[in-house]
Amino acid sequence: MAGPVQKGHSTATMVLGICELLCGILIIILAIVASSKANIGAGLSPWWAGVVFAIPGILGIVVGCTKNHGVMIAFMVLNIIAFVLQGVGAILAGVVVAVWTAALADVTKNCTNDGFGNCNCNSNGQSFNINGIGNDCGEISSLLSVITAMMVFLVIAAIIALTGSILGCIVVCCSRSQPQGGVVLQQQQNQAPPAYYQPQPTKQ
Repeated sequence: MAGPVQKGHSTATMVLGICELLCGILIIILAIVASSKANIGAGLSPWWAGVVFAIPGILGIVVGCTKNHGVMIAFMVLNIIAFVLQGVGAILAGVVVAVWTAALADVTKNCTNDGFGNCNCNSNGQSFNINGIGNDCGEISSLLSVITAMMVFLVIAAIIALTGSILGCIVVCCSRSQPQGGVVLQQQQNQAPPAYYQPQPTKQ
């Protein structure tokens, strides 16, 4: 059975866990703000993206406090999953930001409000509608800023998750490669040899 996590590894895991938890909380807050600006409801906002990072962040803090090897394995596995999922999420968010930036370079020029809380936008001869913005199409720019900030924290959290998974792999592999303890019996140097039986001569 593997022993407790070494102090240096547990301290590094706690630091990564705190950073990951903070990124997760910030992503949740930004997602709620974005959903309020877009008027899509909290159920449809990507707040779960922050939860994916917050859970391994909490586990990292637990490892730093308890040095528990089993929790370290869970920290490593969840960070691998978080890196894969949020790496894809960061790429998709980057595509959205790039498209919106190109289409909404000049919001006052390209978008007009229809009076029902929707913005009708035109870009390169193509028209599209953004619903639920409100009576001011300028909110699109602030919404774009929130999405950009969310994408930045997604990238940072994904890098932290990759680092945490590498650290977890190092800790788990090193603990498994350590030789198991054993008991070695050694004969003392000055110990006398065991006595043996000498037959007595018989009288004739």
